[in-house]
Order: sequence, then C-alpha cells, then structure tokens
Amino acid sequence: RGEYKEIAPKLNRMGYNCVAIDQRSGGAVNGVTNETNARAKSAGKTTDFVSAKQDVAATINWAKAYYAKDVILWGSSYSSALALIIAKENDAVSAVLSFSPGEYLASFGVNVGTSMDGLNKPAFLTSSKGESDQTKLLFDRIVSSNRVHFTPTGNGEHGSRALWEEKIDHKEYWTALKSFLNSL
Repeated sequence: RGEYKEIAPKLNRMGYNCVAIDQRSGGAVNGVTNETNARAKSAGKTTDFVSAKQDVAATINWAKAYYAKDVILWGSSYSSALALIIAKENDAVSAVLSFSPGEYLASFGVNVGTSMDGLNKPAFLTSSKGESDQTKLLFDRIVSSNRVHFTPTGNGEHGSRALWEEKIDHKEYWTALKSFLNSL
C-alpha cells in the first residue's frame, strides 16, 4: 500500500478511484507498515506470495460491488505476476497493469506464463530495461489486441516505484501509462 502513496493521488486527479491494499506478503514501504502481513502472522496464517492472491481477489470483489464500475487491476513485482493470473481468471477485472512481472511463483508450484496464457483483456506490462526480456515472455502470451509492453529508454526501475518522482525515468513511464489508460 505504501508503494502507491504518491501514485494513487495522481490517478485520483486523472479521475480514477484507487484502492491500494496491504497483502499478507510484503513489508513496509515509504514508512507505511503492512498491517495485513502483521495480522496474518499473528493469526498463524501463511504470508507467501501465492497466499496473497486471496487478498487481491477479495479486494476486487469489494471494489466491483462498492463502485459498480470496471476494475483495472494493478500489480507490482510479485503481485504483478498475481495480477496477470487473476485478470485471466476473474471476470470482474476489465484490464490489467503489470509492473515488473516475472516467474516469481515457481517455488510455490505456479507457472505464471501457463496460468495467464491466452489472457484476452487490455494489458499494460512494463519493467526496468534489465527485466524487459522476462516481461516480454509473459507479454507474448497475451492475445488481446490492446496490449502494451513498455520498456524505458534509460535503465528504469523495478515495480511501480518507477512512477515515483524521485526516479529518473518516471515521466517516461507516466506518459506510456497515461496513453494506455486513455485507450480504455
């Protein structure tokens, strides 16, 4: 949730409702403590990447009911891999934004590429330049005619933090992201 402290207000100004969540896997970012992780640990629940899928699914269901609008699912790092899988599985998701996706779930027996194969929803995938090849492998599995694989001209950043103003390439990422959102 802390990763979106700067990003969500910008999206709000663009007219989007935003729900940034803590998932049971992850720690503090930008001084924001991951409360869901702490509660899951104190309750003896698993806090691995795959277990966080239920947190995302519950939020989608809540957002769809609360806003009664299309849900654009956004993920960063391991959650971007989950976002691609969930977008394929969940009819409430109308589009997906995936920042630095990869095969982060293999140690849990989940192949992201196979699980999201044939995804037919608008999709925006991006990463740092160094991660671009792994992102392209997943991008190539998407069959939607509205799909974008954005690679920055500079080195870029891992995950959604690429959009933070302190990051050198943030303007380039924002331009590509806004163009995609305008296509929806």
